[in-house]
Amino acid sequence: MPFRIITDSTTDLSPALYAQHQITVLPLHFRIGGQEYPDGWSDMDPASFYGRLRRGEKSTTSAVNLGQFIDAFTPPLEAGEDLLFLGFSSLLSSTVATAALAAEELRNRYPQRQILVIDTCCASAGEGLLVLLAARRRDQGESLEAVADWVRTTAAPCIQHWFTVDSLGHLHRGGRLSAASALVGSALSIKPILTVSPEGALIPVGRARGRRASLLALVDRMAENGFDPGHCPDVIVSHADATKDAALLAETVKRRYPAAAVTVLPLGAVIGSHAGPGTASVFFLGSRR
Repeated sequence: MPFRIITDSTTDLSPALYAQHQITVLPLHFRIGGQEYPDGWSDMDPASFYGRLRRGEKSTTSAVNLGQFIDAFTPPLEAGEDLLFLGFSSLLSSTVATAALAAEELRNRYPQRQILVIDTCCASAGEGLLVLLAARRRDQGESLEAVADWVRTTAAPCIQHWFTVDSLGHLHRGGRLSAASALVGSALSIKPILTVSPEGALIPVGRARGRRASLLALVDRMAENGFDPGHCPDVIVSHADATKDAALLAETVKRRYPAAAVTVLPLGAVIGSHAGPGTASVFFLGSRR
């Protein structure tokens, strides 16, 4: 392996995908009912977690700490590997800032090794799609510098995040959305459409009347933002205990884009703690962001 790709669990991919592409994943953590769990569904299944949120329990989250980064970065450096860390948007988490501190400390210990830390300005499976595409390029023989440059200049600026939530209350309570923005979706049957800005912030960008209309609006954004299955067919549909909605999204994408490669995944607990149950999302590579 020419270099090691490391990321955090907010990528919301499956264990099989991480293993297939030899991606090292550092878990963030969530706390619910007085107990802390690692992100990644190793100790709790999605239906149980989102069921608890629906019953009114609160879940709080914490980022990867400095010691955990050093512990994860050190073994591959000892083995002679260079590192590329692709992290959760710095406007939504301290993860990238902490990874940069760890990298600076370890560069002094391993001056012969390269350690690159990139703020993807992405979140959830948008970040996951970026990591997956980067790993494929590495697996095809591209160098660390070439993959890092492609991520920064070509891919990250074009990763598309489109999602709708049942309520903006979770995002507001978690500090990811202002009180004024939270009012956008407060009216009964009005469902917000949100995205992640080029800078990596969550922003509401539209509204739809009714759940089905909000889901179809997500797919509409694919054409509006330059999805081309001939260039990159990958589409990830994520959901927070909304399997029927995710199925509708996947079916609609496949009907409109028969060449699309659609993967349906559960939204992770850390992202789900802030987005709330019922969230449905579409992620893809577009022409701009």
